[in-house]
Amino acid sequence: QDFGVPRETVSALFFFSLAGSSVYLQLIGRVVDRIGTRATVKLGLLPFCMSLLVMSQSRNFYLTCLSYVGMRMLGPETVAFSAMVTVNRWFRKLRGRAAAGLQIALALQLQLAAVVNVLMQQYGWREVTMLCTLVVLLLDLPALLFLQNSPEEVGLLPDGLKHEGDSLEEAEGGKEEEREINFTFWEAIRTYQCWFIIAVAFTLGSGWGGMNVHLQAFCAERGMLPSSTSLIYSAVGLFVPAGAVITGGLLDGVSNNNDKLRRCSVLPFAAAVAQIIAIFMSNSAMAFSFGVFTGLFVGGNQVMGITIFASLYGRAHVGSMQALLAAAGLLGVAIGPVFFAITHSVWKSFNPILIATASTQLFLCAMFFFIAAPRKEGGGCDEGNPGDNAHPLAEKDELDGV
Repeated sequence: QDFGVPRETVSALFFFSLAGSSVYLQLIGRVVDRIGTRATVKLGLLPFCMSLLVMSQSRNFYLTCLSYVGMRMLGPETVAFSAMVTVNRWFRKLRGRAAAGLQIALALQLQLAAVVNVLMQQYGWREVTMLCTLVVLLLDLPALLFLQNSPEEVGLLPDGLKHEGDSLEEAEGGKEEEREINFTFWEAIRTYQCWFIIAVAFTLGSGWGGMNVHLQAFCAERGMLPSSTSLIYSAVGLFVPAGAVITGGLLDGVSNNNDKLRRCSVLPFAAAVAQIIAIFMSNSAMAFSFGVFTGLFVGGNQVMGITIFASLYGRAHVGSMQALLAAAGLLGVAIGPVFFAITHSVWKSFNPILIATASTQLFLCAMFFFIAAPRKEGGGCDEGNPGDNAHPLAEKDELDGV
C-alpha cells in the first residue's frame, strides 16, 4: 500500500525470494561445513539486522525489495539454517526429539507473528520493524556466547556422552549405537536414496504450498464460510508441534536406518489423507480435519527434513546435504501455487491437482518400504550404517570436487 504496487508484484517478489533462497542455500551449506555454525551466524546476523533496518527506512520500492530478499536469505536461510545444523551435530540418538523441540520453538514464531501484525496495524510497519531489529540484536548477540559448533569442541560426544565407551542406556534405556559413517557431499548425491528423499520434500512442499496460497479461494469455491480458512490455520498451528513430537519419537525409537526410512512413510501418507479430505471438503468438520492432518505432516516433515540426511550420511558434511533438501522444499512451496493456479485455469477446479498430488504422495509412501539405507563404497557398513573409526567431523575440510 505504501508503494502503490499490485498484489501480483508482491506475489512475484515472494516467489523469486524463495527461488533465490534455494540457490543461496547451496552456498551457505558449504560455508557451514567449512567454518562452522557459530562463525556463520556471526557473519549473517549483522547483515540480517541491517536488511531489516534498511527495509524499515527505505522510501524506494526497489531498495525495499532488495532488503526484503536480503532479510529472507540472511534470516531463515542463514541463522535458522545454522540452528538446524547445530541440532544435527549435537545429537544422534536423540536427534529426532531435539529437532522436534526446535520445531516447537519455531511454531512459537507463528504466534509472535500475530502479535507483530497487531502492533504493525497499531503503530505502523516501519516502526515495528525497527523494534524487531532491536529485539533480534538483544537476544541473538548474547546467545552467540553459548553456541558451539559440535560437542567435540567442549570434550563431549553427541547426546551429552562424555567418553567413547559410554552408553545411552542410562539416559534412554536403549542399547548403545555403533559409530556413524560419514559420506562426502559428492558421495551422498550419487545415491538414489538422496534424490528420493529430495523428491518427497518437493512433493510435500508443493502440495501444502499450493493449498496455502489458494486456501481462501478454495473455500469460497466450495461455498464454505469465510471463517473456515481461520479454522484450518488454527488446526494447523495446533497440530504442527504434535506432528513434530510424534515424528521425532518415531525416528528416535529405532537405530537402524532402514527402519528410520520406513517410519518416514507416515509423512506422505498423512499428506495424502489431507489432500483426499480437501477433495471432498464442504463443511467446518472436514475443514478442521484437513487442518489436523496438514499440521501433522507439516510438523513431521520439518523434523524429517532436519534429521534424515544426518542419520543416513553422517554429520561431517550435513550442512551441504541439508541445504540441498531444504532447497527442494522451498522450490516445492514456491512452485506449488503455480501448479494449482494452472490447474484451476484449465479445469475450473482444484480437484485434478489434488488427486494428482495425493496419488503421488501415496506412491512415495509405498516406496519407503522398498528402499534401503545407503551404503558407502568400501565402507563395509551394514544396514544400520555403523561407520569407520574416524572422528565424526574429521572429513569436514575434504570437500571433493571444489
